[in-house]
Amino acid sequence: MLFSRVGAISKKQPHDSNEIIFSRAQIASMRERDSALIETWAQRQSSVAKLRLLKADKAVEILSDCVNLETEFRDTLIFDKVYPNYNLLCSTRNIAKEKQKLFHKSLADFYESIAS
Repeated sequence: MLFSRVGAISKKQPHDSNEIIFSRAQIASMRERDSALIETWAQRQSSVAKLRLLKADKAVEILSDCVNLETEFRDTLIFDKVYPNYNLLCSTRNIAKEKQKLFHKSLADFYESIAS
Protein backbone atom coordinates (compact mmCIF):
# COMPACT_ATOMS: atom_id res chain seq x y z
CA MET A 1 0.00 0.00 0.00
CA LEU A 2 2.69 2.48 1.01
CA PHE A 3 5.00 1.01 -1.65
CA SER A 4 2.41 1.63 -4.36
CA ARG A 5 1.80 5.23 -3.32
CA VAL A 6 5.50 6.08 -3.21
CA GLY A 7 6.03 4.21 -6.49
CA ALA A 8 3.32 6.19 -8.23
CA ILE A 9 4.89 9.43 -7.04
CA SER A 10 8.55 8.59 -7.67
CA LYS A 11 7.83 7.09 -11.10
CA LYS A 12 7.21 10.62 -12.38
CA GLN A 13 10.72 11.72 -11.43
CA PRO A 14 14.08 10.64 -12.89
CA HIS A 15 14.40 6.95 -12.00
CA ASP A 16 18.03 7.11 -10.89
CA SER A 17 18.08 10.56 -9.31
CA ASN A 18 19.83 10.87 -5.96
CA GLU A 19 17.58 13.70 -4.81
CA ILE A 20 13.87 12.99 -4.82
CA ILE A 21 11.61 15.85 -3.86
CA PHE A 22 7.93 15.32 -3.07
CA SER A 23 5.34 18.08 -2.87
CA ARG A 24 3.34 18.69 0.29
CA ALA A 25 0.31 17.06 -1.32
CA GLN A 26 2.35 13.98 -2.20
CA ILE A 27 3.73 13.76 1.33
CA ALA A 28 0.19 14.12 2.71
CA SER A 29 -0.89 11.29 0.43
CA MET A 30 1.92 9.09 1.75
CA ARG A 31 1.00 9.92 5.33
CA GLU A 32 -2.60 8.96 4.57
CA ARG A 33 -1.43 5.55 3.34
CA ASP A 34 0.84 5.28 6.36
CA SER A 35 -2.14 5.85 8.66
CA ALA A 36 -4.04 3.09 6.87
CA LEU A 37 -1.02 0.82 7.38
CA ILE A 38 -0.88 1.60 11.10
CA GLU A 39 -4.56 0.67 11.44
CA THR A 40 -3.72 -2.88 10.29
CA TRP A 41 -1.08 -3.52 12.96
CA ALA A 42 -3.53 -4.87 15.56
CA GLN A 43 -4.91 -7.35 13.03
CA ARG A 44 -1.41 -8.41 12.08
CA GLN A 45 -0.47 -8.97 15.72
CA SER A 46 -3.60 -11.07 16.18
CA SER A 47 -2.65 -13.15 13.13
CA VAL A 48 0.88 -13.65 14.44
CA ALA A 49 -0.48 -14.78 17.81
CA LYS A 50 -2.74 -17.31 16.10
CA LEU A 51 0.12 -18.62 13.98
CA ARG A 52 2.24 -19.02 17.11
CA LEU A 53 -0.54 -20.96 18.83
CA LEU A 54 -0.67 -23.26 15.81
CA LYS A 55 3.13 -23.60 15.98
CA ALA A 56 3.56 -22.25 12.44
CA ASP A 57 7.02 -21.05 13.43
CA LYS A 58 8.47 -20.77 9.91
CA ALA A 59 5.55 -18.58 8.80
CA VAL A 60 5.98 -16.37 11.88
CA GLU A 61 9.70 -16.04 11.18
CA ILE A 62 9.14 -15.02 7.55
CA LEU A 63 6.36 -12.63 8.52
CA SER A 64 8.76 -11.07 11.00
CA ASP A 65 11.21 -10.50 8.13
CA CYS A 66 8.41 -8.79 6.19
CA VAL A 67 7.60 -6.58 9.16
CA ASN A 68 11.26 -5.63 9.54
CA LEU A 69 11.46 -4.63 5.87
CA GLU A 70 8.26 -2.62 6.21
CA THR A 71 9.60 -0.92 9.35
CA GLU A 72 12.90 0.03 7.71
CA PHE A 73 11.11 1.41 4.65
CA ARG A 74 8.58 3.29 6.75
CA ASP A 75 11.20 4.74 9.11
CA THR A 76 13.25 6.02 6.19
CA LEU A 77 10.23 7.54 4.51
CA ILE A 78 8.13 8.90 7.36
CA PHE A 79 10.67 9.77 10.04
CA ASP A 80 13.95 10.34 8.19
CA LYS A 81 12.13 11.95 5.23
CA VAL A 82 14.47 10.26 2.77
CA TYR A 83 12.58 9.33 -0.37
CA PRO A 84 13.87 6.52 -2.59
CA ASN A 85 14.25 6.99 -6.31
CA TYR A 86 12.13 4.75 -8.52
CA ASN A 87 14.92 2.23 -9.15
CA LEU A 88 15.61 1.78 -5.44
CA LEU A 89 11.91 1.55 -4.71
CA CYS A 90 11.47 -1.17 -7.34
CA SER A 91 14.35 -3.11 -5.83
CA THR A 92 12.85 -2.86 -2.34
CA ARG A 93 9.40 -3.77 -3.66
CA ASN A 94 10.83 -6.87 -5.35
CA ILE A 95 12.42 -7.96 -2.07
CA ALA A 96 9.05 -7.46 -0.34
CA LYS A 97 7.26 -9.50 -3.02
CA GLU A 98 9.74 -12.36 -2.63
CA LYS A 99 9.28 -12.35 1.14
CA GLN A 100 5.52 -12.37 0.65
CA LYS A 101 5.80 -15.39 -1.66
CA LEU A 102 7.94 -17.18 0.93
CA PHE A 103 5.35 -16.40 3.59
CA HIS A 104 2.51 -17.75 1.46
CA LYS A 105 4.50 -20.88 0.67
CA SER A 106 5.32 -21.46 4.33
CA LEU A 107 1.63 -21.11 5.19
CA ALA A 108 0.66 -23.54 2.42
CA ASP A 109 3.28 -26.03 3.59
CA PHE A 110 2.13 -25.69 7.19
CA TYR A 111 -1.55 -26.16 6.34
CA GLU A 112 -0.67 -29.14 4.18
CA SER A 113 1.24 -30.70 7.08
CA ILE A 114 -1.71 -30.41 9.47
CA ALA A 115 -4.19 -31.64 6.86
CA SER A 116 -2.38 -34.95 6.40
